[in-house]
Amino acid sequence: MLDFYYEIDKKLFDKVFVYPILRQFINFVEAFCSDPSKKSKQIEYLELVYNRLFIFKPTVFEIGEKLDFQDQERLIVETYEKSIPFIKNYTLTRIMETTSLRGSLECYLFVKEKRIEYILKLLMSKENTLVKPIDYCEGFRLEKDLFLSWEQTQKEHLSDKESTLRLALIKENFGESNQTRRRLDHGLFRIDYVEALKYKELIEKDIKNSEDDLFLNL
Repeated sequence: MLDFYYEIDKKLFDKVFVYPILRQFINFVEAFCSDPSKKSKQIEYLELVYNRLFIFKPTVFEIGEKLDFQDQERLIVETYEKSIPFIKNYTLTRIMETTSLRGSLECYLFVKEKRIEYILKLLMSKENTLVKPIDYCEGFRLEKDLFLSWEQTQKEHLSDKESTLRLALIKENFGESNQTRRRLDHGLFRIDYVEALKYKELIEKDIKNSEDDLFLNL
């Protein structure tokens, strides 16, 4: 249905669906980045955790009974609801098991508003410059469970070094390389902050022009 609205009237789609996301996203980045005017790992990290919750759990590979997706979600929520009280506000969308020289991990991706992810995914499919894929890079060995989210980010101001480490963990497990591009339905993406500023300005100009036209036609 969103695809239909996009094809019928892209400008209206941007005003109704994209503009509110951009305002929320830009406010989030500018509130928690020490200097939004400079390109930094802080900004890149905020681009990735916006509307998301990542959980990384070191594991030992075992062959056992596989639970269905809903049962896995229920079990994960029960496991982490004390350490992550806001997890019930999120929906599990992806489970990945990865293995590298740094060990095996179970990786869980939750999103707060599925509508936002649907809209960004649509823009990605249309090759909109606002949304970019996440590139792969090597991470680090994780010794204990770690969760990353935008609620958590609101309580801490990360340095560039801390942001770089967390970025590497997300990119190793959810990024894509040029050699092994993931399908659109599996690849993860981010809003580009610089492009978001430009896109928001264009929408606002269009809104003002529409209002001016309405006034002149009265």
